[in-house]
Amino acid sequence: MFKIALKECRHVFENLGSVVDVGGVSKLIHQEFPQLKCTVFDQPEIVGNLKGDGNLNFVAGDMFKSIPSADARKMN
Repeated sequence: MFKIALKECRHVFENLGSVVDVGGVSKLIHQEFPQLKCTVFDQPEIVGNLKGDGNLNFVAGDMFKSIPSADARKMN
């Protein structure tokens, strides 16, 4: 469903340089917009051992304390 929304709402992402996704679907965003810097922000036990690949990064933390900065933030 989100993949369809990404295709139909491309204009929302086209002028962004970076996005933080709290607990979710940044891999799909990264696949559609490989030039966009995507950060997956989730609990340490979820992303603690994951490695990024340039424009896709994984950051462990607590969204109730702080969220990394970006042009846009998506929260599930």
